[in-house]
Amino acid sequence: MNSFKKLIELCQAFSQGKITIQDFQSRIETLPYPDVCSKQYYNILHNAVNRLEEIIFCNSKSEYIQLGSEVAQGLIKETELEEQRIRTTKFNNQ
Repeated sequence: MNSFKKLIELCQAFSQGKITIQDFQSRIETLPYPDVCSKQYYNILHNAVNRLEEIIFCNSKSEYIQLGSEVAQGLIKETELEEQRIRTTKFNNQ
């Protein structure tokens, strides 16, 4: 689940101000995600990208970190849950 680790690191990098909100949005879209992800998780990713776009176009730059960090924290939580769901599914199928 290297993609999940990379996404969490990406979220943390954004929250720490190491990358721009535009880079954050772009990288979420271009990360390769495992085929076993649920449709719900893909919807969460899609909604996060849309929310970041909304932040970029409807808010001032001074609000990018605060509002984008809320998206990042939500993605971290949902990514951890998805990773756990996949592990549980694999375990139950063995």
